[in-house]
Amino acid sequence: MSKAIKTYDDLLAYQLQLEELLIAQKQVLHYDIIELKEELGRVANPIRIAAKFFTRNKDHTAIVQGAGLLIDLALKKVALPRAGRISRRMIPFLVKNISSHLVAEHKQDLLNKVVSLISHKKKSK
Repeated sequence: MSKAIKTYDDLLAYQLQLEELLIAQKQVLHYDIIELKEELGRVANPIRIAAKFFTRNKDHTAIVQGAGLLIDLALKKVALPRAGRISRRMIPFLVKNISSHLVAEHKQDLLNKVVSLISHKKKSK
C-alpha cells in the first residue's frame, strides 16, 4: 500500500487492486503446479520403467501366460542350464516381468500375427 486510505473511494480502489493481485497470484500458482507436474513426470517415468523389472503385469490372458511358459522353457532349459543358481532364478524372473508388460501392451498386435500365421498355414495346405 503506497498511501493511506482516507476515503471510501480509496478503500474501493485498494480492494480492486488486491483482487487483481490475487488473480495474478492464482495464475502464477497454476503455472507453477503445471511445471511441477511436468518435472515429476520426468522423474516418475524412469521409476515406472524400473518397476516393470520387478513387478509382473496383472493381465492373466492366455497370451501373457503363454509367453511366460515359453520364457521358462527357453531360458531355464535351453539357455541357462549350466548357469549359477542365482542366474537361473533371476534372469527368467526379470525377463518374464518385462515381457508380461510388453505382451500386455501389444496383445492385440501379437494376437493378429498369430491368427494370420494360422490362417496362412491353413491356406497353404
